[in-house]
Amino acid sequence: MDNSHGGDSQTGDRKMVPVIWYEGCRGSWCHAIVDWLTDHRGFEHLMEFPKDGAHQAIVVIKADQHKDISFLNSQLRNLGKVVLIVTANEEGTFDCDKIKHAYKVWLQTPAPHQVADRYLPWGWTPQCQRPRLPPEKHLDFYFAGQVTHDRRRDCVTAMRKILETREGALITTNGFGKGVDFQTYFGLMRSSKFVLCPSGPVTVDSFRVCEALEQFSVPILDYRTPTGRYANYWHRVFDIMPGIPEVEEWMDLVPRAGEFIEQWPIASQHSQSWWTRYKHMLRAQLWEDLCSE
Repeated sequence: MDNSHGGDSQTGDRKMVPVIWYEGCRGSWCHAIVDWLTDHRGFEHLMEFPKDGAHQAIVVIKADQHKDISFLNSQLRNLGKVVLIVTANEEGTFDCDKIKHAYKVWLQTPAPHQVADRYLPWGWTPQCQRPRLPPEKHLDFYFAGQVTHDRRRDCVTAMRKILETREGALITTNGFGKGVDFQTYFGLMRSSKFVLCPSGPVTVDSFRVCEALEQFSVPILDYRTPTGRYANYWHRVFDIMPGIPEVEEWMDLVPRAGEFIEQWPIASQHSQSWWTRYKHMLRAQLWEDLCSE
């Protein structure tokens, strides 16, 4: 648990800020990053709205389960300053403009047409544990995941060509969560310098981007979804990402594989330095939204 952040709201007679998991939604894989954001002093996790309201509150909802925005607004009206975190936005259909009683709206994995005050990535799965020290890297490239659309198929084709001359690991499945056990999945990732991160179905993001960074690996980002280019996703959600490479077409990675390995030490240093700053920034932004007048 990280207790190093300033701005603890539990001072004097002030109560801890409630984190309200709307309709008891806590527990999805996409919630790991929200749990991390609020896993330190000043927050109290609740499965329902407090009976006496709250001066400040974080309300977490799942976009893929909650459709009655008018009812949600009626409940938010009973609270003071609300930061609403909309998770599980995989379909990219949630309409943030319909939220009328939140000071700030945080949206996870925004689709190109969606607009919110702040954005969150998929983050990492709950099983992802960051090593205390940078691990040894004896593999060059790694990809493990479902291959269910063209961007994934292109990535796998490129990876197979790379493995003809480079050390690495490739594991493919036909569905989410159908691959190897978590110990094997993260063990291989932890041992790899670069992790290929092909697009998800709607946005270019996937869990493996943040998971790679948590394992001291460098993710290789996709700039296209199965339906078209979405290069500015990374700027919207992560701002500047120094040291982290990207590809427009996955086959372009094949002739550059040697160049990537040569650049690994600097890419690793820059990406990890940025990743630490980025996580601190997220927590600072959350306190800012809660505490600003």
